[in-house]
Parts: sequence; C-alpha cells; structure tokens
Amino acid sequence: DRNFDLPPMQNTLSATFSDKIRLAGYDVEQGDRALTLTLHWQALDRLPVDYKYFIHVWSGDEIIAQADAMPDSYRYPTSWWAPHEVFSDTVKVELGDSGPREVLITVGLYEAVTGARLPVVTTGAPGSPDNWATLRTLTLD
Repeated sequence: DRNFDLPPMQNTLSATFSDKIRLAGYDVEQGDRALTLTLHWQALDRLPVDYKYFIHVWSGDEIIAQADAMPDSYRYPTSWWAPHEVFSDTVKVELGDSGPREVLITVGLYEAVTGARLPVVTTGAPGSPDNWATLRTLTLD
C-alpha cells in the first residue's frame, strides 16, 4: 500500500536531493554495537531511475561504519515510487568494536547505475560540497 502522509518522527530535516527526493526526517536508536536509523523519504516527482542511499558514520575524518543499498533492502526501488509518496526505511548500521567516541552521521543518494551523487540542499543550510546531508552528532557508548 502506498503512503502519502509523513509519519511522526524524532528529528525533522527537509533535505532535498536534486529536487527529486526529500529526506523529511529520521529516527535513530543506539544499540549494542549498532545504530538503527529510520529514514523518512518523500518522492517529489516521478523518479525515472533507481537511487541508492548511503549512510556514513564518521569519527573525525574517518568513516568507521557505513551502509549502502536501495530502499527496503533492494525490495522497493525508487523508480516504483509515485509522486509525493512517503516511504520510511529502517536501516541497521553495524559499528563493530568502535568503542566510545563522538561520531557524525551523514546520508546521501546516488544513481545506482552511474554512482553519481545527487546534489542536496538542506532547508536553512547551504548544499554540501560532498553531496550529503548531515543528520547529527552523537556519542557512542
């Protein structure tokens, strides 16, 4: 069933990728050696190609964990989405033995075939030169 209403979410964001897809917000839970993120996406128009997301967890200048996939673990590609459809995708990012530290979480989209990242504009902030949206900084236990 398609959904066109945004759900309640812990954190609102409004990051728009190439005027095609908006990351409206997200939820985050820290577990034992993993982060669980629920990303709340909204298609702004018909999406003729499939996009993949990337989630990077940074410690300083180093990526210590990441996830890359199509929505719903490749089961619901963006080319199937209807204009204005809302899709919430839950992703688990394994942290391994990273130990306690402060980390930064970033998210972006890219074309599955070419690997080209979509430019992003976050409401109230300039676009990122690396084409990702910054979610938050948190301290790992």
